[in-house]
Amino acid sequence: MLRRAKYAIVAAGLLLALASEKISRRALYNVMSNTGRYYNYELSEVIKNPSYFFRRGDYTGMEVNGTDLNAVFLGIQENTLPVSEHRPTRISGIEDKTLYSLSPYLKHPLRLVGPAVLGDSHITDCRLAKLLIMNEGDVVSYNELMGLEKTDDIVPPSFSYADLYHYTLSFGRDERGLYSSAYDMWDFSPNEGIFSQNRGLFRTFSLNLLSWFGQPIHFYDRFYWQDYGFTDQWLQDYLCMLEC
Repeated sequence: MLRRAKYAIVAAGLLLALASEKISRRALYNVMSNTGRYYNYELSEVIKNPSYFFRRGDYTGMEVNGTDLNAVFLGIQENTLPVSEHRPTRISGIEDKTLYSLSPYLKHPLRLVGPAVLGDSHITDCRLAKLLIMNEGDVVSYNELMGLEKTDDIVPPSFSYADLYHYTLSFGRDERGLYSSAYDMWDFSPNEGIFSQNRGLFRTFSLNLLSWFGQPIHFYDRFYWQDYGFTDQWLQDYLCMLEC
């Protein structure tokens, strides 16, 4: 009888833990879907109006129906994102990570490929010339090409239906030709959005919960310039026009 009672207590404890985890995930999901990355709240505001922060909002991290990155991140929704056929050559630490494609979520391709991506200045031709002489396997980051420091708080052009924000934009060349690549680890960064202005208990507690329950989503894809009409010949003619 005593042994059965012990088993019953253990089983009840496990059920309670599972229920608590489910409730916690749902609460976090509501917070994420209500605030996203766009607002900075003080802890006092959360305490004064908890019902606002724990109600479900409309932010999903994706501007198309059917995909809720918040829910995928928290394991509430099955991850049906398409896997990318490409992998980066200069980003370390993600060798064992599944990378998901951004191609289905391309919103503004001309913010990602073509001469306009290189800026509207007198040195655009220099940047374009560097890309044209790249060998197969070469890669250069957006910051390197634009002459920016790593510490510069530069947000690359917004091109996707997915909310990428500080993603890594690079340019490279492979057997298919010149491409732009985008990589992002989709998570709730400790230095952005709701956490960037909260350095105390609220921030620490929220980060610990998201780290415990959440699973970052890694996006990576390549977009070939020739697929959008920017062949090497077109780019050479364009460069000649700039220089003449």
